[in-house]
Amino acid sequence: MCFKRLIRELREKSTDLFNLLTHVKSEDDVLNVLSSILNCEKDVKFDGFPALIIDLLCGDLGIEVEFNKQPHMGIHQAIAYKVYLGLKPVLIHVIDYYTLEFKNAFEKLLNSLKFLNIKGIIIGIYNGEIIVIK
Repeated sequence: MCFKRLIRELREKSTDLFNLLTHVKSEDDVLNVLSSILNCEKDVKFDGFPALIIDLLCGDLGIEVEFNKQPHMGIHQAIAYKVYLGLKPVLIHVIDYYTLEFKNAFEKLLNSLKFLNIKGIIIGIYNGEIIVIK
């Protein structure tokens, strides 16, 4: 799956996505919702890297998912997906309420690591927004 298709899938299925996300209580719940919406594998392990578990594997996209955490959380996992496994990394932050401050901090982080080509997405559950950071 390419990044554009990932975004298209999220937007096309946004009604179901946001309805399901309003009931989540943990990151595992979020992973279950996203894996079903996107039809991706969840909690994938690779031989030779026993401590590295990919939250969602969608073709060659390695997706790290964080739930209600600070913008810098999860970046180390996304870097590991790229460096160790050669995947195209995506970092998705699912948060109850999206704020401009959160977006700016997340965008600044990804821009400082632009050479790694990590894509970012913010899903604001109660705002009903999907924000793409390239």
